[in-house]
Amino acid sequence: MINISAVIVVVLYAIIDVFYVLRSRAFYEGVAKGISGSNFPSGRMGVALATYSLLILAFVFAVPALYQKYFFGLGMTKGYAVSGALFGLVVYGVFNGTNAAMFEGWGKVVSFRDIMWGITVGLSMGAVYGAMTPRFTN
Repeated sequence: MINISAVIVVVLYAIIDVFYVLRSRAFYEGVAKGISGSNFPSGRMGVALATYSLLILAFVFAVPALYQKYFFGLGMTKGYAVSGALFGLVVYGVFNGTNAAMFEGWGKVVSFRDIMWGITVGLSMGAVYGAMTPRFTN
């Protein structure tokens, strides 16, 4: 059986994150150019879509598991929101920590901004997921 709330969250997550990336392109492109000396490479949309697909797939499975294991007492909406925020912190924190370790030009401002985005999108999508799940399950 298809989990309708998960499908809706996947679509919303993708739309919101793509919007954020497009709105932030100049900022991140400046950072990438400072590191590599060139703009974002064209023709890599497939790689980006595959990466986002994995991220969203992980979100859909990790958030309910975190909720069940650690945040059940908060209620579904708050528990999923906290689980989503934790997911965002870990995933975006690992990504930014790795970049900061590898690239001298990956600064604190970039890391902070990106990690805050991960927490924000994770929290908001977790709250939506938690609020919708009881409506679409038996």
